[in-house]
Amino acid sequence: MGSFGGYLLFALVPVILILRSAWFKGQIGEFKVNFGMRLLLNRDVFRLFKDVTLPFEDGTTQIDHLVISPFGIFVVETKNMNGWIFGSSNQERWTQQLFRKKFQFQNPLRQNYAHVKAVQDILGLDQRHVFNVIVFLGGCKLKTSMPDEVRNGVFDLVTFIKSKRDPLLAEQDLPCLIETLMKHRLDPGFRTRRLHLRNIKRRAADRKLKAKSCPRCGSTMIERTNAKSGELFLGCRHYPQCTGTRSLS
Repeated sequence: MGSFGGYLLFALVPVILILRSAWFKGQIGEFKVNFGMRLLLNRDVFRLFKDVTLPFEDGTTQIDHLVISPFGIFVVETKNMNGWIFGSSNQERWTQQLFRKKFQFQNPLRQNYAHVKAVQDILGLDQRHVFNVIVFLGGCKLKTSMPDEVRNGVFDLVTFIKSKRDPLLAEQDLPCLIETLMKHRLDPGFRTRRLHLRNIKRRAADRKLKAKSCPRCGSTMIERTNAKSGELFLGCRHYPQCTGTRSLS
């Protein structure tokens, strides 16, 4: 019996890790938003699509939820988080506070902008036709004044979408827009998700490499020490011909 219990515990460990992972929390959040919008929005007016991966610039971009209606196109990014959330539209990083611990994450409005831009480019629409919308789930509280496009909970999200009552797109044009979008959409599934994850890793590596290049001449940089303060920093390898520097922080 003890041996069986050990095998059972060993088998459960991967399941427990998956259930606690950020990926699984994200999947649960997306499911709640998708289910809620399908339940609360009129399907004859609002066409809902989920997990839409589109080609964008030198890679791909993945959209959690896309709502197409005569009142505009809503590009929705889901954040399933706990604790207190602090941030503003012009901040690069937002803060999540769980008890006494603080964690930073990318400004979701900026993160979702790439999704919005991809939709605009593919459909040939301008900014007023496409809404950049963020919805927080998971019992978190927004502790700072947020833009109107940042919503807390599915009902709050649906309220925002329904509040847009001025027609921006002709009803007869919607089928063509949907057809164009679906023509560019990559087939949902494991291969597309793997491709997108590969593109994310490549872009992250490119950003890391760019952050280490000289802002003046683009050459590689080496670690140097400020003679006065003793502080470490990155300096251009061609110094003193080039005086480009970067902070190590």
